[in-house]
Amino acid sequence: NKPHYDCPSENDPKQRRVAYTNGPGCNYVPPYPKGSCITLKLDPIEPSPKSTQNVSPAQAQSKKAPQPNQRQESNKSSGSGFYVSGDGYLITNAHVVDSCRTIIAIDGTGRRTPLRVVRILQSDDLALLKANTATKSFAVFRESSRINQGEAVVAYGFPLAGLLASGGNVSTGLVTALAGLRDDARQMQISAPVQPGNSGGPLVDSRGLVIGVIVSKLDAIAVARITSDIPQNINFAIKSSSVINLLAMSSV
Repeated sequence: NKPHYDCPSENDPKQRRVAYTNGPGCNYVPPYPKGSCITLKLDPIEPSPKSTQNVSPAQAQSKKAPQPNQRQESNKSSGSGFYVSGDGYLITNAHVVDSCRTIIAIDGTGRRTPLRVVRILQSDDLALLKANTATKSFAVFRESSRINQGEAVVAYGFPLAGLLASGGNVSTGLVTALAGLRDDARQMQISAPVQPGNSGGPLVDSRGLVIGVIVSKLDAIAVARITSDIPQNINFAIKSSSVINLLAMSSV
């Protein structure tokens, strides 16, 4: 009962930006592209203002820069990311890699791969990274203009690194709104639970196609202080159209 997905033509660059393939038959198994997700181990120079002041629990946590008598090893943070091409390009959030001196990808087998930043799009909170190795598994995108309110989605990532399972975590939910905070059309609201470290991970549909990138969640404690009520499952993802635009700008 494995579904069949038609692969786009290799001679149609526009189509390949919308749906990256993995060769004949696509080799994608729901609910997410097998082998395409990694955890990013980060070593920031110092905490960025965005990471320390405006970060929500879904975003990567950055510790303060170490004092002279502290070990640099303690100044690490983590996020999620996923491959978007066979030649080693990856997507994550810009806030995940802000102020990082080194970026190391660790896949499900524990293999460590150095990454470099190719382009950062702060307006959409996206970062394009590059590994010097090829991959056989990478994401297939679905155009976000076809996303429907109420459809089922799956969030995949590596939250709470060092505490939860190192092989990745899956959570499920719905597209609860087609816009983000204050009607931000670049994002969508989802009910799939996310935790610190989920930032930069893929949001996929029931066929395993990527429709967004996990970016943040509503600060429940801050809202509760104002409203005396705790908001539930109000999380956000960047729509895939923004990712596709970033890849097009970068000729990926």
